[in-house]
Amino acid sequence: MSAFDHIEVQTTQNVKLLYEVSAVGDRLLAYLIDYIVMAGMCFIIWIAYDNLVGFGTEMKTITGILTIISPLLFYHPLLEIFNNGQSIGKKIMKIKVIRLDGTEPTLGNYIIRWLTRILEMQGVFGLSLIVILINGKGQRLGDIAAGTTVAKVKKRVSLQDTILAFEQKGYEPQYPQVKNLSSKDIEVIKEAILYHEKYSNYQVINACGMKVKALFGMDPNSTAVPNEQFLRTVVNDFTYYKSEE
Repeated sequence: MSAFDHIEVQTTQNVKLLYEVSAVGDRLLAYLIDYIVMAGMCFIIWIAYDNLVGFGTEMKTITGILTIISPLLFYHPLLEIFNNGQSIGKKIMKIKVIRLDGTEPTLGNYIIRWLTRILEMQGVFGLSLIVILINGKGQRLGDIAAGTTVAKVKKRVSLQDTILAFEQKGYEPQYPQVKNLSSKDIEVIKEAILYHEKYSNYQVINACGMKVKALFGMDPNSTAVPNEQFLRTVVNDFTYYKSEE
């Protein structure tokens, strides 16, 4: 995997995770889908406004035009804010907006992306496409300004699926401290394990293992149990306790 199709972000748990940057083709197809949806919305609003209000006066005409083009202005920010960083096109293409630090985008991030999108609609779309192609992080101008990018969405196995699949009869948990961890903590640990499996990156697995050991009140530098084995046991213990609830 080259430096131009992935980015590395650091979570609030100080664990670096790899995100696959969305391909330019995926983003262009998402744009196309979104604009088809927006065009359909504008057409429906136009028909509804003409039938309910009409364009008889200058004021009604101006109001009608502003109402009809409202999807062009507010479609992306509203959907991304209330749909976890995904417009309809992004959801279909399985891509979403994320922050470069790995956290969920804030309202301010989405607003900055929206404001710069309005500028891009005024004729600098080609420049944004060039920026996406050359900057290495999948960022258009709005992403650079907002500190975001668009990454591929990986299908995750839900915690409930994991619990239902937990059938190790006679299993005895080793670390009761896992009861203090959250489902989100376990997801981070699982991501670290998967990242290690895929890229043989011991730095990630060791950093995560040391962090969890410290949270458990253990010596983070202890090598009595290898970090990968330790983290797998933590996941199994957490799953066991959840299955008992």
